Amino acid sequence: MATKLPRITGYVQPKTKARLSEISRTIGMPIGWILDVAIENLAVDRKDWVAQQAGYQTMLAVALLTAMARKQLGNDQLA
Repeated sequence: MATKLPRITGYVQPKTKARLSEISRTIGMPIGWILDVAIENLAVDRKDWVAQQAGYQTMLAVALLTAMARKQLGNDQLA
C-alpha cells in the first residue's frame, strides 16, 4: 500500500521487535500505529523545560552581571 507518510528506520533489539509484533497481533493494529500511539503518549511536554531553562539562564546572566559590576564598581558604588 503506497503512502505519503514519512518513513523512519532504526535498529532495535530482537526481543523488542518480537514484543512489538506480539502486541500488534494481540490488539490487531499495525506496528506503525502502535509506535504512533506510544510516541504521542510518552512525549514529554517541552514547555516546562523551556520555562525552566529561561529562568536558569536569566539567573546566570544576573549573577554574571552582578559579579562584573561588583568588580568594576566596588561595594560602595554597587550598594
